[in-house]
Amino acid sequence: MPRLNAANLAPRRNDILERFVDRFSWVPQWEAEVTLADEGLENRLITIDRYAGGAAVRSQLSEAHKFRREALADKTALSRALTSQNRFQPVEFKALNDDEFVERAIAKHLLFSEALREDKWPVHTERRFARKLRPYILKVRYSRESDPDKLESDWYDAYTSSSLRDIHWLLETRNASLDPRIQIAIHQPEVSGTPEPSDKI
Repeated sequence: MPRLNAANLAPRRNDILERFVDRFSWVPQWEAEVTLADEGLENRLITIDRYAGGAAVRSQLSEAHKFRREALADKTALSRALTSQNRFQPVEFKALNDDEFVERAIAKHLLFSEALREDKWPVHTERRFARKLRPYILKVRYSRESDPDKLESDWYDAYTSSSLRDIHWLLETRNASLDPRIQIAIHQPEVSGTPEPSDKI
């Protein structure tokens, strides 16, 4: 079989991105998250169990839980901009002032929306990510001073996206954990070393 290169993989990657955009209304924060959402967590875990065993299943499930924690953290930060009377119905928007948590969450949404459109994903190491995020934080600050309507629109998009992303991974992890095949895989003991060959026929 010929070895795949970037040119071979590009059409398939484009198909995955198109399916993601057609099916979902939220913005992912990792390149691998796009592929996992497209494939479905249960399908991925069952495939992993078949070829790599319980430890790999637990690792992938942990990754999905991480996506959910990120979404919940962003949603919680963005909810600081809701009026106390409408915390569960984001229709009234109060002044953002200088809330750095809201500012950062909106900036992240702008960054990852662009990453999804271009399929160019930032490195998540703290220093490099902070450098990548900085221009988007400046955009949020500019909107705060010059275009409050755009700021409100960006906040609403970010809040909606983080809420939908949170719900998606909550349901995916819950459903996967209830699958009996995955439950068995999760509780498989770690196997160390290479098993001795059996003499039995």
